[in-house]
Amino acid sequence: MKPLLLLDVDGVLNPMGRPTPDFRRYRCTIGTDVYTVHLNPRHGRRLLELAVVTGSELVWATTWEHHANDWIAPG
Repeated sequence: MKPLLLLDVDGVLNPMGRPTPDFRRYRCTIGTDVYTVHLNPRHGRRLLELAVVTGSELVWATTWEHHANDWIAPG
C-alpha cells in the first residue's frame, strides 16, 4: 500500500496573503461561483517529484474536492 500525501489548497498552494511575483492569477468557475486563485507553476513539478521520491500518492484534502482535479492539478 502506498503512503498518501494529502494536499490542501487555500493557504498552502494558494496563498491567503499577497502572492509573490512568481505566482500566476487564475479565475476558476465552479457552478455559478467564480474564484480567484494564485498558483506557482513550480509547485506542481515539485509535488510530483516528492511523490515519486517518497513513493506516495498525491490526494486532495481540500474543500475544493474533485474540482481541484480540473483547476489545480498539474496538467
